[in-house]
Amino acid sequence: VVASAAETQRFLLRGNDGEKDGQQLGIPQQHRQPPPFDTFPRLAMVAEMANLSQQVYAYRDFKGNGDVCGDWNHNNATREDHTTCHWYRHDQGLGPQVMIVSSHSKDYLAVVFAGTDDVKTSLVDFVVRTLDFGTDDFDRHAALNASKVPVALPGCPACKVHAGFNNAVFANHIFDDIYVRVEKLRFNFTRMYTTGHSLGAANSVLTGLAMALQFQKHDEHLTTPIISLNFGCPQVGNEEFREYIHTNYLSHGNATGKDAYLTIWRFVLGWDLVPRLPEFFEHVGHTVQ
Repeated sequence: VVASAAETQRFLLRGNDGEKDGQQLGIPQQHRQPPPFDTFPRLAMVAEMANLSQQVYAYRDFKGNGDVCGDWNHNNATREDHTTCHWYRHDQGLGPQVMIVSSHSKDYLAVVFAGTDDVKTSLVDFVVRTLDFGTDDFDRHAALNASKVPVALPGCPACKVHAGFNNAVFANHIFDDIYVRVEKLRFNFTRMYTTGHSLGAANSVLTGLAMALQFQKHDEHLTTPIISLNFGCPQVGNEEFREYIHTNYLSHGNATGKDAYLTIWRFVLGWDLVPRLPEFFEHVGHTVQ
């Protein structure tokens, strides 16, 4: 049984307790206090990300990438808390759909991936070969163009991830397109999210990690860590990958004295099969079931 994005959204909306953030309380941005690292995400934002993960599916049949943001922004223009689409891409050859949206009223920038919706992306789901995370191992294994932005985990040669998920983020310059836009837009918002459902959830985890690596490499301070908040995520890497990410990226904060660059929250419905697959891979981050 596979839980859809809509089912996940309905489940979360029942638990939405209407919590408010600094923006909604009228606190000026310069005086807002970021939440402590790895605090449980507000249910209002969980529901917001679930809604975005569902909405991106609606554009899978659009042929022109430029039409999507125009349609999105037109449909959202009359809402008081409207979101703005800045960029959309559907890689017709490989399959991934990804959108960058923001909300000034809720003070966030989000990278949103769609999940499996056609034969092409279904095939990516079943490419269970492993390779090094990022771009270092890319050209040796795939007849695809790797991202120009170099991405790799330092000091972990045994860390491996699902090749299909890795290709969906780093092939055909997809990560390049995401990163250059996030880098320009992020200074206007306190929080950055990556999100998605099913395959899109796996893509959101790897994208969040790749962005965290770039910001860390350039010693850039983030007001709050990147929040990868996703739904029905499959298992993305081997045990060494999980331990490396947990030790080096998910154990920051006051206890270590290091800047926090990434936090991962995976929301799972108990009867959903996808988060239990592939069997010989591992999850990263917190699980909320």
